[in-house]
Amino acid sequence: MHARLYRSVNALLGALLCAATPAGSAWAATPDTPDPPQVTLQVRLFYSRSGNFSGDVLQAGGTPLINIVAAADPSTASLVTVVLTLPPQAVLRSDARVRLRAREQLANGSSRTLIDRTLSVGAVTKGSVAHFGFWLQGTGCRPVQLKAKLMLPGQATTPGATAMLPFACGE
Repeated sequence: MHARLYRSVNALLGALLCAATPAGSAWAATPDTPDPPQVTLQVRLFYSRSGNFSGDVLQAGGTPLINIVAAADPSTASLVTVVLTLPPQAVLRSDARVRLRAREQLANGSSRTLIDRTLSVGAVTKGSVAHFGFWLQGTGCRPVQLKAKLMLPGQATTPGATAMLPFACGE
């Protein structure tokens, strides 16, 4: 009973948000806040011996990414967080989604996909921040290209972010 009521309320809220957002617009904003949402990336290494996470390796002065698989507390997995920040008066349409693609660069110049996943954004209030986590298994010895994008059906241009993780292993 409660689950059915919850789904009905969510469907009604989604319909109201769609109706309140101009057609063809990724977000609704007042003339004072025409800026689009901002998409950024954060990456934390998962250390298998301690079970801890590193700080954000994309930040200046972050953890060096060489030989992390053979360190005292090795890491072979990473948590990628896509951060969506809305301007003060912006509202996203209910069909907004966040997509992350991670491609590992192989020694022969080709690449392989580690993850290509899309998540529903759900409710994000005006001027707030939402975080979306993606788990990458088997990282540590080859560079990884990250591409995150806010997606809305029918809209070709939406905000996104890219980053390169310069993982490397050596003797």
